[in-house]
Amino acid sequence: MSIIKNIALLGSTGSIGTQTLDVCRMHGIRPIALCAAKNTELLEKQAREFMSEAVCIYDENRYSDMKQRLSDTDIKVLCGMDGLCEVSSLKTDAVVNSVVGMVGLRPTLAALDAGNKVALANKETLVTGGELVMKKAKEKNLPILPINSRKKKKEKEKTPADTADRQRAFRYIPVAYGKRRKQYRAYTAYGIGRSVFRIQL
Repeated sequence: MSIIKNIALLGSTGSIGTQTLDVCRMHGIRPIALCAAKNTELLEKQAREFMSEAVCIYDENRYSDMKQRLSDTDIKVLCGMDGLCEVSSLKTDAVVNSVVGMVGLRPTLAALDAGNKVALANKETLVTGGELVMKKAKEKNLPILPINSRKKKKEKEKTPADTADRQRAFRYIPVAYGKRRKQYRAYTAYGIGRSVFRIQL
C-alpha cells in the first residue's frame, strides 16, 4: 500500500474526524480539504492550522459565516452536497469519509469516480448504496478501507452497549464476518481485504 501524504477529510469536526487529524499531526499527513456539517468555529480553527486548500460546510445557511471567517485566507469555501462531492473529487491519496448518515453516499461515489481510494467510517453508505459503491470500486480498481476509532478504556466503559455493538460490528467487517460467512472472496474481489485503519489514543 502506498504511503499516504495527504487526504481529504469529510466530517473533520466529529469524533473520528478529530482523531484522524491527531494521526495527521503525528505522521505529517496534510488534510488538503476539510468538511463539517455545522461547526464553523472548529472548522475554521482546523483550516487555519493545516492551511487546507478547501473547506466545505454542509449546512448552506452557515456558508456566509464560514466565508467570512476565512476571508483573509486563500482557502476555498464550499457548501452543501455539491461542495462535499467537489472536495471528494480533488486529487488526493485518500478520501476519509466520516460524515453521518446517507449524506456519505454521493461523496464516496465522487471520490471513486475521481480515482481516489476511500477510507470509510460511514456505514450508511454501504447500507444504502453498497452495490453501487462496490461496483464502482471494482471498475476503478480502488480499495474501500473500513476505518473506526477505538476509545480509551475508561471512555469505553461508559459507552452504551448498543453503541459498542455497532462499533464492534463495523470494526471487524469484512474479515471476521466475511470468513465466517464464507464470503471473503466476494469482499476481496471488490478491494476489501481487512480493516486497515484503526485509531487508538
